[in-house]
Amino acid sequence: MNKKRAITMIILIALCIVGFLVGQKFRNDHIKSVIERDVIYEGIYIEDIHIGGLVKSEALEVLKSGIEKHNNEKQLKLLIEGKIAYMLPYSYFEHEIDYSSLIENAYQIGKVGTRSDRYKQIKKYKKTPFIIEIEEKYNDEKINEILETAKAEYDVLPLDAVLLRENNAFVIKEEVIGKELTIEKSIKVIKDGLSVGLDEVKLELAQVNPKITKVVYEDVKDSLGSFYTEFSVSQTARNENLRIASEKINGTILFPGDVFSTNDTIGPVNSSSGYQEAPIILNGKIQPGIGGGVCQIATTLYNSVLLAELEIVQRQNHSLPVGYIEKGRDATLAGDYIDFKFKNDTDNPLYIESYIKNHQLYMNIYGKEIRANNRTIKFESVIIDTIMPPPQKITLDPSLKEGEEVVEKKPTIGYTVKLYKLIYIEGNLSEKLNINTSNYGATAAEVRRGSAPIAVEKPIVEPAIQIEQDPLPIDEPADGPVQEDIIDINPEYIVE
Repeated sequence: MNKKRAITMIILIALCIVGFLVGQKFRNDHIKSVIERDVIYEGIYIEDIHIGGLVKSEALEVLKSGIEKHNNEKQLKLLIEGKIAYMLPYSYFEHEIDYSSLIENAYQIGKVGTRSDRYKQIKKYKKTPFIIEIEEKYNDEKINEILETAKAEYDVLPLDAVLLRENNAFVIKEEVIGKELTIEKSIKVIKDGLSVGLDEVKLELAQVNPKITKVVYEDVKDSLGSFYTEFSVSQTARNENLRIASEKINGTILFPGDVFSTNDTIGPVNSSSGYQEAPIILNGKIQPGIGGGVCQIATTLYNSVLLAELEIVQRQNHSLPVGYIEKGRDATLAGDYIDFKFKNDTDNPLYIESYIKNHQLYMNIYGKEIRANNRTIKFESVIIDTIMPPPQKITLDPSLKEGEEVVEKKPTIGYTVKLYKLIYIEGNLSEKLNINTSNYGATAAEVRRGSAPIAVEKPIVEPAIQIEQDPLPIDEPADGPVQEDIIDINPEYIVE
C-alpha cells in the first residue's frame, strides 16, 4: 500500500514538473513572440499619434501624415487689442521635426534590458501608453515675418509735444503716446501657444511714452531777453542772407544744458543753401563774400543772450567796429573756427524767436523768469584805449600822372573796449561786472600814387612797386584767413 502511494506521488510530481516545464516553455515562447518583433510596441505614441504595432517605415508615414494633417487643419489666431489680427495654420510656422529620430526613439522603447523586464514594459504600455513629445522647434524667420507685418500695421510712434509761437502767443501741441509690439515677447507667446496646441494667443502692445510732454513747455511764457538791430534797405543780397539765417534760428528750443551754436544752426553758409554774395571783412579789408551779413545775426542774438543773462560759451568781436551796434556788443562768425555759442544754464527750456520786420532784425528769448522784479540790468561800453592808424601804404603806379593819388582804402582807428553789465536793485546800482574786452585793430590807408613824369596816351604799365611805411603785421589764425561780415563801417572809425 505504501509502495503504491509512493508511485502515485512520484507520478504526480513528475506530471507537475512536466506541466511547469511545458508552461514555462509556452511562456518563454510567448514572451519571445512579444518582444522579438521588428515593430514599435503597442501603446507608444508620438504626441497624440499612435504608432504601436508598426514597423519603422509604416510608423514614419503615419507620423508624417498625422502631423501634416494637424498642422494644415489647426489654426492659430493672433489677437491684438482684443481683435483677431491674423489667423494662420500651424503649418505656416514650419514646425521643424526630425521624423527619423522620433521613430528610432519610439522603436528602441522596450528593446533594452532583460527579456522579463522588456516583457513587463511592453505589457505596461498597453495599459498605460508611453507618449513621446516632439521638441518644439519652429522657423523663427516665419514668426518674425508675421510679427514685422504686425508691427508695421499696429505700431504707433510716440510724438513729442510741440511748442509753437503763433500770433504773438505760445501754443502747445500735446504729445501722442505710442504703442509697440515687442518682438521677443511676442515670439515666446506664439511658441508657447503652439507647443500646447492653443487656438489663439494674445499679443500685447507696449505703451511707448514720448520724451517731451506738454508739461515740459508749460512754463515757457516769459520774455527773458529781446533785442533788435537795423539794416539797410538797399543791400538786397545781404538782406536775403539775413532772412535765410533768421528763419533757420526761429523756433529753436534749447533744453537745460544744451549749447546753441550759431554756425551749426544757420549753416552751411554757401550758395547751395541760398546764401548770396555780400560785403564781408577779410583780413581787415571789405570785399564780396558768400553769406555776407550773417554776423549781424550773431550780434543781435548775442545781445538777447546778454539780456537773458545766459552763459556765453564762445564769442569773438569783429576785427573792425561795425555800424549797426556799439563797440563791444558785436559778435562775428568765420568758417567753423569762430562761432557764437551760448548755453541754456537755466532749469527750463528756452525758445528762440527770430524774425525780420520793417528792416529790423529781432531776436527774442523766452523761458521761465525767476529773476527778482526789483532787479534790472543795463550794459555800458567803455573805450579804454584808442589806437591811431599806422602810416599809410603807398604804391607807385606808373598809370597815374606824377602828383595824382587814388585812395584805395581809408585808414581806420583801433579801439580797446570793455563791456560792463550794470545791475540795479530798486533802481540803485548794486554791482558792475566786466562782461568782455574787445579789441578792434587800426588799419593803414592804402594809396596809389602816380609815378609817370609826363602824361602819355598809352602808358606802358610796369609792375607796381609797393612802399610800406611802418606796416602793421596782419595776424591770421592757423586755420586760414579770418572772414567776417559787415554792414557799413561807421564814419567815425575812418580817418579822413
